[in-house]
Amino acid sequence: MKVSDYIWIVLTIVLFITTFSLQLLLIVFSSLLFVIIGCLSSLYLNHSSVEKDYQIFRSCHSIQMIDSNKEWKEFLDNLNDNPVVHTLPKADVFTGDPLIDDQLNDVLRLAFRDYINSWYAYVSPNQEFTLHLYSIAQMAIKSVTQRLHSMDIVSYMTTKLVDDFASHLRLYRLAQNKLKELKVNDPNANLLSIFFDFEVSMERNICRDLVSEDNESCTDYLSQICDILQYLLLPIDCFKSRTFRSLFRGLVVKSCLYPLLEMLSDPDFINQTIVWLYKSYLVSSDTFINVLRLCDKSEELEAVRQMVCHEIAFLRSKDTGGDDDFEIKQQLSSLLFVKDLIESRLKSINEGSFDSDSNGIPTQIDWNNTKLFSLPFDVVLKNNIGLSYFIEFMSSIGAQGYVYFYLNVEGFKVSAEQQISEAELIKMGKCNANNCVHLDSLKEAAINIYDTYLSEKASHKLKLEETICKNIHSRIMTEKLSENWFDSAHHQVYDIMMNSEQFFAAFKKSNHYVKLLAELDLLKDLNGKQEEDCEPLAKCDDNDSNSISFDDCDSLNSLEDIILTSDNISITSDGSGNSNSTTSGYSTSNTTLHVSEDIEVSAEIIKTGVVREFGNAYAAYVINVTKKTINSPEEKKENF
Repeated sequence: MKVSDYIWIVLTIVLFITTFSLQLLLIVFSSLLFVIIGCLSSLYLNHSSVEKDYQIFRSCHSIQMIDSNKEWKEFLDNLNDNPVVHTLPKADVFTGDPLIDDQLNDVLRLAFRDYINSWYAYVSPNQEFTLHLYSIAQMAIKSVTQRLHSMDIVSYMTTKLVDDFASHLRLYRLAQNKLKELKVNDPNANLLSIFFDFEVSMERNICRDLVSEDNESCTDYLSQICDILQYLLLPIDCFKSRTFRSLFRGLVVKSCLYPLLEMLSDPDFINQTIVWLYKSYLVSSDTFINVLRLCDKSEELEAVRQMVCHEIAFLRSKDTGGDDDFEIKQQLSSLLFVKDLIESRLKSINEGSFDSDSNGIPTQIDWNNTKLFSLPFDVVLKNNIGLSYFIEFMSSIGAQGYVYFYLNVEGFKVSAEQQISEAELIKMGKCNANNCVHLDSLKEAAINIYDTYLSEKASHKLKLEETICKNIHSRIMTEKLSENWFDSAHHQVYDIMMNSEQFFAAFKKSNHYVKLLAELDLLKDLNGKQEEDCEPLAKCDDNDSNSISFDDCDSLNSLEDIILTSDNISITSDGSGNSNSTTSGYSTSNTTLHVSEDIEVSAEIIKTGVVREFGNAYAAYVINVTKKTINSPEEKKENF
């Protein structure tokens, strides 16, 4: 002890004596001394009886004193040499579909193997905890499937989910446009803060910025979600146990939900998923060309240009100039077109001569004196790009229910026609009644469509005639399944969207329509300056629904436009090749292809016309193909 400690002890004793007197101090010490002496005397007097009791206990319960370090090391070595294998129960039935049930059981087993057995094996060899937890997880999955069966999935997938996704994209685009405006005066402007500001204004004082940016807030939010799920899905006995709830919540949040969000938000995972999906889906040439024309990032364009140049060099190394290089020349022609398009786009980016904004809308057009290309309503509905912009416009005015109803009825009609025809065939063959389940599901789908859009309590009530709605409900309830149940409402909705001033007419005057034309590459010639890589504007008359005119223009599918320049192959064309705008006509267009000195193939368009089906117009051609050879002078004709 230090000298200062002794000083403090002496000072404490002096203060105690001066405060309570020396007599009280002696009484305290003597009392403590007598207590200690009494305890020791009692133990000494009762020593014989205590020893006798201890001997009796030793005879009944053997006690083995162990060396803690040695025995603990042997226990760990034995556990590592002989790991505990936790066996889980057999696969359970969740949904009744073997494909889904097998995958759910596999996911559950892998989750227990990686996130629970990996650490619990070191805690205890007893499998009671894991088996009980596995059975609870099975019951939770069964509860989820039961609630999904009672949920209106069709309405959620076709309306609410689509609306949420569209609103998110709309907020993101607004934030991007606002960021470009703020970047001029404030270089430190943040996209996330702008996005969440727009979210607050749209969601009415609801903002998710903390959940999205802060990890602790995200964990707390996931914990609250897990508590709600436990209340809805867990058995009552398990939910009453606060210890079990805390343990289960920690496992689900830390081992499942949070890692899942981290994985889904990882850019590498997103890119790998996109590449994996595109392996089974071939991107069309139109889409690829439009992406290149609208891209404003020079790094991405330069990367694509290098890949195209490498592919061109590879194909040219295989071009030997023989007769079998037809496909190589096709690919070279397409790649050279792509290379020229990329270089022209890079030139405009580097020189700062953008002729369009981020949406592809030309910025140097006199909109007051410009007449836009007029797209028919049928074309907008049948084109995926046009339909997406029309849905976005209808959502902005709160009338997206008309489009969703039209699309749902279209899908119902196709499915009903197919299922009814299959049911008739099976009925004629006296097969099993499995098709009845499909017919019942179609009737449920029809009821869902009616409840969503036509009933009095519909969430997206359409303004249609009450007699039509009542007639449809009566037919659904009393008649057999028919694809014509919704025809009257379907036609009325079509007429409302096409003829109403606030719908399609307003759409053609909105910015969404201009963006649609820009994405379809129909705004390039509005100033009278035609570009090399763009097609001339076709003409279409909305007022005359029975006539279609065709102009000589390049195809949007530029990768498939082939320009052959070879000495061994020559193409000559005769005739005007103009098509009549009436429903039928004749033409004298004739094309001759000299494949080689021995073979000559000619094709002649002998008849043209317009075919209408389900309100859509299609151009039809009758072509006469003739093949001549030296060895076989006879002509072989085929009509297509």
